Amino acid sequence: MGIAQNTVKNHLAHIYAKMGVGNRTDSLASTCEGFTAISQTNCNHRSHRRSRAYVLDVPVTALEDYEIDSARDALEALFRMEDSFGIAPGPVGTITIDHKTKGAKKLTQALKAWSRALADVESGKMTEAEYELWKASFRA
Repeated sequence: MGIAQNTVKNHLAHIYAKMGVGNRTDSLASTCEGFTAISQTNCNHRSHRRSRAYVLDVPVTALEDYEIDSARDALEALFRMEDSFGIAPGPVGTITIDHKTKGAKKLTQALKAWSRALADVESGKMTEAEYELWKASFRA
């Protein structure tokens, strides 16, 4: 059983209309504003995070705060990615990816998307606010 693309578009149009927004980016911004109000009332319980992640269509881990305040913290994060994504130190302080590693292909695709988003910001195709929303959708 399947669902036609136009059916999905029609349902999304109705949802956006009920939210008073015009597209997914606007709906995410509106939802984030709502969650900001929620988070200010200390609703950071695990079930609340799951609900927010579902509404935002992001992994629950995207709503977790990872404290990386130093080079040591950043290095520890890179160590965690070494086996899964083939992250390794390269020449002159760069980072390389071993493309034979299982998760390397997806990581490379994500990095290319990031590069395109940054280029869109620099060219004016994407605003800083849209870029922040784009980044929020990938936090994990």
